[in-house]
Amino acid sequence: MDGLLTPVGDEAALTAALLRLINDDAEREALACAALKNSERFDPALIAERYEQLFERLAARRARLRWWCYLATGIEGAVASLLVRSPH
Repeated sequence: MDGLLTPVGDEAALTAALLRLINDDAEREALACAALKNSERFDPALIAERYEQLFERLAARRARLRWWCYLATGIEGAVASLLVRSPH
């Protein structure tokens, strides 16, 4: 857990949550440490790396699909040419 949630517009709940953190040093510090650790997943370098990996997988998938389409077209074309080939 890295924070406290209160209902939107509930001033009493927000006040109670803030007072809880003001009065409990250990909980406040634990929440702060957890929030800092959880924030690492939003590091721009890590996000960029994940996107790069995603784009590489998508490009490889597209290349495989293109290869299969080429093979399918090549086989169909070869079969068609055998069927319509006139004897010499």
